[in-house]
Amino acid sequence: MKLLRIVILLLLTVGVAIQFIRPPLDNPPVTADLQAPPEVKAILQRACYDCHSNQTQLKWFDEPAPAYWLVAKDVKDGRQALNFSNWDSLPKGQQAAKLFESIFQIEQMGMPLSSYTFLHHGGIISSAEMSVLKQYIGSLAYHPVVDTSRDRVADTQYSQWIGLSGPAAVKDAYNGISYSELAGWPGWQALSTTERYDNGTLRVIFGNDVVVKAIRAGQTNPFPDGAIFAKVAWDQRLDDSGEIRAGAYKQVEFMIRDDKKYASSFGWGWARWVGGLAMKPYGKDASFVTECMNCHRPLGKTDHTFTFPLADTLRLYDHAASLPDSLGSLPLRSKVITSFVNSREGTMSTLYGNDLAVRTSRGG
Repeated sequence: MKLLRIVILLLLTVGVAIQFIRPPLDNPPVTADLQAPPEVKAILQRACYDCHSNQTQLKWFDEPAPAYWLVAKDVKDGRQALNFSNWDSLPKGQQAAKLFESIFQIEQMGMPLSSYTFLHHGGIISSAEMSVLKQYIGSLAYHPVVDTSRDRVADTQYSQWIGLSGPAAVKDAYNGISYSELAGWPGWQALSTTERYDNGTLRVIFGNDVVVKAIRAGQTNPFPDGAIFAKVAWDQRLDDSGEIRAGAYKQVEFMIRDDKKYASSFGWGWARWVGGLAMKPYGKDASFVTECMNCHRPLGKTDHTFTFPLADTLRLYDHAASLPDSLGSLPLRSKVITSFVNSREGTMSTLYGNDLAVRTSRGG
């Protein structure tokens, strides 16, 4: 009993002492709060503002250490990734992109953190509230228009691209990753195609042989060292029939798996080159990696990847829809030629081809 009393006294002493170790957590002035319809603002304020604004309101159970330490860190990370209190410091295009990414992370249960909603039930967003948020984001979407001058620019750029015998001299990313070691991405396997309605781009996600092998073996969480993703973006281009097709090439970005080399960034190396054929490294210095990490941070359950790969055989889903074996090959193991969107029907289509089809289409 004496030993028990000593242990209890020691624990109480330590418990009281750690209450004086309190990392700073203040609420700086709000410089430019998000402006949105009242019903949207109410959802965001209730569910998001405690971590993503300068208007954090701690509950009584957040105050005692060590809970306070966890809350202070989450708020610091949350504000760094997205802060509604200095919203106008972001360009309009980035504002829409941040909201788009936020909705996607909520849909995939990356946000809000389960450790937060366990006690903070106000952070839970219902399906009805998600519908409200999606409708608002949809109202901010980019709407392409028929623009013949822009089409001519895209055609000229494409002609220049297919005329290149190899990658031009491209500067390394600011974190030292070299493009020359990644330049073979156009020949990699296409894994998925997506549309970013917030910034008006069509995207194709490619994976190198290590990625493809891991997907077929079901070893994607985590992906093995050597796995590399390439995500390529083109402008949306509206034609006279109302279909949205790929326009000018905009950028390519990479995720490179190496647990040891990139241990400080979830085991992934990040790189992006922008400016079309100019291929300029993204950002101003190596801190651009923080932006990439903040976007992918909540997706730890899928090894910090957004991509849900297409199966390269329909048999995984529906035997009745299986293509006949007489085709001799699986279409999704072919290469992407182009993709396009039909907004009226709400569909996105991707055109695949074998090596001969790809060579001849690129060669005109």
